[in-house]
Amino acid sequence: YFFSVCDFAALFSLLSLILRRLPKHGPLWCVALLIADHHAVTEWNRDALLPCSASALYDSFTLSAHRALTSDVLWKLYVVRLQRATRLVTVLREMVKRPWLSSVPQDRMLEGVHRLLVQAVADTEACLRYCPANQRWRVFASLGRVQAILGFRGMARACLRRSLALCPKKNQHSVYFQFAKVEFFNFHPAQAFYLLYKSTPIFVNEWKLQLQAAICLIYENRFNEALTLCSDVLQIQIGAGRFWAVLIHFVHEFVGGDEAMRFFRCSLHHVAKCGEVWCEGARIFMDPQSRYFNLKNAATALNYSSFFTPQYGDTYIEALRLLLLLSDEFLMFHGCSSVPRLANLLL
Repeated sequence: YFFSVCDFAALFSLLSLILRRLPKHGPLWCVALLIADHHAVTEWNRDALLPCSASALYDSFTLSAHRALTSDVLWKLYVVRLQRATRLVTVLREMVKRPWLSSVPQDRMLEGVHRLLVQAVADTEACLRYCPANQRWRVFASLGRVQAILGFRGMARACLRRSLALCPKKNQHSVYFQFAKVEFFNFHPAQAFYLLYKSTPIFVNEWKLQLQAAICLIYENRFNEALTLCSDVLQIQIGAGRFWAVLIHFVHEFVGGDEAMRFFRCSLHHVAKCGEVWCEGARIFMDPQSRYFNLKNAATALNYSSFFTPQYGDTYIEALRLLLLLSDEFLMFHGCSSVPRLANLLL
């Protein structure tokens, strides 16, 4: 709440007070790092490189957490630091590609990237050093994602293979899931499908593997296979709300809003408390090509979506679309004679 309504000075004061009272609470320190990183980025002037790549407040939080936390929790803090370094390296690389975004010379940006990568290596070593042996598979899974984002594809595969080797059998489905996503992200769809189809019979009740397979099929334009897979899975896992949401979105995109409404109504009999499904319903109500176009119903659906699944980001993106459609400024286009332009505004 304070993060959204207060200035950073008040937020840091409150955060410091809470951390003094609960110094052993690991998630609080992770939140502190995320807020410090957010503050550094929002206050960053793109013409000055240092505030982006180095933050005294961020380092001070890390040092304090290092003194307060035990090693079985401390490793998670270094995972957060690795994620931050990955984000900043990605930003700086984009700025190198687009030099007009900043007046900082490219050689200095590359130095910043190098400094962040060196720090990431040190954080990786610390993470593995403090992590308990039975949790190291989680570290290697995170490293695999990080390496894939940074473009080190061979290293990403090596980390995920190591994670799979260290992981207990009951948790291997999550590594297969991440491995398949990384392979698909790295433009190796055949390997991604192999991993998903290999792991699905082993973990029959883990429908997220099949969900990822359906998403990959859609990206590959294999629509009939994706539709068949969704239908088959929902006959068994009828309470999988995210699967219903993917199916509704798929039908809406490639068949139309009227047919998608039939699946939306059916889903409410089984997963009425799924925010993702209500968000898809709102999209149908905001589709001007559908006979169910109704902005009032869209607002109701978005309210249900944010109530049942407040962490689902698509809800707030659709809420922004709804606000634009209901705004007085949008009425200025009522006399526009260009149908394609109006369609782009509405869709």
